[in-house]
Amino acid sequence: MAEVQGKKVTPTTLEALRPHFDAEHFPQFNRDTLEKRVVALGGSSVLFRGLFVPEVEALNNKGITNLAIVSVSCGTEASSRAKADSFREQGGLYTLHEHDGTVDRFRLIGSITDSIFATDEPAKVYNQIADPRTQVVTMTITSRGYNFKGVGSELDLDNPSVRQDIENPTTPVTALGYVLQGLALRQQAGQEPPIILPLENVSDSGKVIKQALLTMAQERDKLHGTHLAEYVQDQVHVPQTMVDKICPALKDQTLEAERANLAAHGVHDALPVTGEPFGKLVIADTDPRIFDILPFQKLPESNVAVASKEEMHAYEVGKLRMLNGGHRAIGILGLSAGEKIVHETIAKSAIRDFIHGMSRETQQTLPEHADMHKTFSPATVISRFSNSSIQDDLGRLVDNSSGKLLDRIVRPIQHLRENGQNAPHLTFVMAAWFNLLRGENDHGHPTAFKDDNAAKLGFVQAAKEVHAAWHEAKKADPAAQADLTPLLKLKDMQVLLGPLAQDEQFLGDISRQMTSVWKINEQRPGRGTLETLQAVAQEVQPRRDALHAIERTFSKDPVQRCPLPDLVVQSETPAKDRYLR
Repeated sequence: MAEVQGKKVTPTTLEALRPHFDAEHFPQFNRDTLEKRVVALGGSSVLFRGLFVPEVEALNNKGITNLAIVSVSCGTEASSRAKADSFREQGGLYTLHEHDGTVDRFRLIGSITDSIFATDEPAKVYNQIADPRTQVVTMTITSRGYNFKGVGSELDLDNPSVRQDIENPTTPVTALGYVLQGLALRQQAGQEPPIILPLENVSDSGKVIKQALLTMAQERDKLHGTHLAEYVQDQVHVPQTMVDKICPALKDQTLEAERANLAAHGVHDALPVTGEPFGKLVIADTDPRIFDILPFQKLPESNVAVASKEEMHAYEVGKLRMLNGGHRAIGILGLSAGEKIVHETIAKSAIRDFIHGMSRETQQTLPEHADMHKTFSPATVISRFSNSSIQDDLGRLVDNSSGKLLDRIVRPIQHLRENGQNAPHLTFVMAAWFNLLRGENDHGHPTAFKDDNAAKLGFVQAAKEVHAAWHEAKKADPAAQADLTPLLKLKDMQVLLGPLAQDEQFLGDISRQMTSVWKINEQRPGRGTLETLQAVAQEVQPRRDALHAIERTFSKDPVQRCPLPDLVVQSETPAKDRYLR
């Protein structure tokens, strides 16, 4: 592969890089005078660098703050080490390319000044957290990085890495372990703790992550006779937050394409970030200290919003269900149909119409907050998915679905079923995921996504058993339907589905939809997912036509919520005729 040309992004080439950027998109402060006040676990993640760091950069550029960020890589893979090495070589500098077909903006970001690979230097990490000058510790490690149990949000005390950090706290290997040891040193020195700021797509993030810290501290106390849990309970503050920006991780072809974009501007960056221009970080107003340390409110324009408890809940539910849920659905359906890139997948009319219908279903489950229905309207989220400037890989959207479908897909179905309504679109996303767990798409080709937890919990093997049993049963009975028993008998699947595991209507729909995909693929290879989702969309078309008439009535007030349960249908079509005819 030919080397991409351009001036390398490093501290020594900083001034030489200046002519390659607009003045307002270049660091306007002396990096050597910044004070290390923020430690970022997962600091090399694209979401952290695409959303949070630019806001700190704006504060520094305006002279409001003089904050440096220390980036910590918590991964253990060779790729994580290579990324940390590149980040260290670049002195924390990186480019941010925000574009959507209208905006096309390149920025050089300079507020990260140090990079630590935690596996090599665990003591350096927790000593930096223990440093009294550190005021904020951010965490952007994804839900998997917290070592939650099964598909839930409780710390898995049987996890070997968690046990290691409880038993050997001075040589931690997990993000929570690094934080706790830093907190323990602060406690021993009689100092106040830093604020722990989660920057995750985790439901009720503040409460969940503080509980995980508290659980680990309690176990440490039992074993070592310390009193860390009391300190965590009484003094450690973990605000609830929600992050909202599409910043896909770049790899292989997408990484090379972005490097080529930069090369055209005369710049070479080993770790570029690309994303949509839109971004929003919402922080609950439970502790004003965070805005004393990070006074985003002093910026004339900021992507950080302060929210009340009710507003925080509304934004979280809207974002996780409409945006993240829609993203995950596109990934599952597109990967099943043999697609690879998000904007190319949503450009297909059948999938776009399906996602619109699914979004309408999901919209009915959002809290009564008018702004959320505008911010996360079906048209808005589909527009964001359609950004052809961003090469977003479908496999990324399907990764680790076993730990993410609960908030994004399952709970909206539960909400609708509890109110006596069906959710055919959302239900089919679950059916497609069950089918995708077998590891192949509609064309019989292997699928490229990672979900180690699904295999560990038995989901993968059970999905294969469901398909094999159906394939055998249809030899004697061509009308045989998928029997979900191998999946439903798994404890963690019961936890994931909750009351839906006993919902005959829901389970019957899942069975029929999976069977439809398999039968169509036998008759017309590669068409199973697409034709079944079209059947689902056609099922609700009459109600969609009625909805459009109502929407025209309310068109003068786009925030007004449509009063009818639009695409949430209670089908009068016999179940056996609803999919494959």
